[in-house]
Amino acid sequence: MPVTAPIPGGPPQGPHRPLEEQTPSVTPESVSKVAKAAGREGTAASKMQTVSREKLPTGSSWLSRFTNWVSGLFQTIFNSKPKEVTPKNVVKEKTVNPAIQAAEIRTRFQALPADQQRRVLLKMLDVIQERGELGKKGLFREEGEAVKREELKKVLLNELQHTPGENIRLDSEETDDIAATYKTFLGAYLNYALPDEGYEALKRGGSQEEILAGLSGENRSFMESFFDFYSNFVTQQIANKGMDHRGAAVVFAPCFVKDKDDADRMAFMKIIGALEKLAPQG
Repeated sequence: MPVTAPIPGGPPQGPHRPLEEQTPSVTPESVSKVAKAAGREGTAASKMQTVSREKLPTGSSWLSRFTNWVSGLFQTIFNSKPKEVTPKNVVKEKTVNPAIQAAEIRTRFQALPADQQRRVLLKMLDVIQERGELGKKGLFREEGEAVKREELKKVLLNELQHTPGENIRLDSEETDDIAATYKTFLGAYLNYALPDEGYEALKRGGSQEEILAGLSGENRSFMESFFDFYSNFVTQQIANKGMDHRGAAVVFAPCFVKDKDDADRMAFMKIIGALEKLAPQG
């Protein structure tokens, strides 16, 4: 077998054998080191594949894998969708304080002629009664959709500037919205139309005649028609297992509380008791 010439300063050379015949010395320690190195490299490559979401080419060097990872990262960044506008960046429309809005509605209604006010109130009750919904559960208590309710009040006030109260158009309006608007307008009317003596008689639980004693003319006729309606309303609600006497009184008591007693809870409770007493007891 041929012998290769020794390399100057190198280890002594043995007989030359073909590469495929050379077998490296394998020991348990060398196997363990190789396995650990392979494990570390495999773990690092797995992490890079997760970030870049791309399969790295088999057998590539560490530098090649790192380059691919960086390339994938930049593609992810520059191909990402732009951020959507969050609600914080949206300019919200200004909202009006409900209490201020209610006060403005009452003021505008009170500015109308008293006769005009009575006509529109009577028209609303006529529409509700003609629809046969006085016994509807929640009537005057469930006040419909807030936006539609407030819009109806504004539309009616604008229409009443040049239209008699009995000619207002309510055919397309929901009954609950009409009922809620009626309560707002009724409270605005009674705040000045019910004399103090009648108001005090109401708070002490007086009879209907005592409450109406200081009224005359159309104002008295209007109040008499209201109490007739109220009795009919309570009767139909009880028959339909809707509200009882107390519930009906709670619904309409706020309409009778004058501005001077707005913060007086005792006055409110007295009016509830009076209206409960005025309702038919049969």
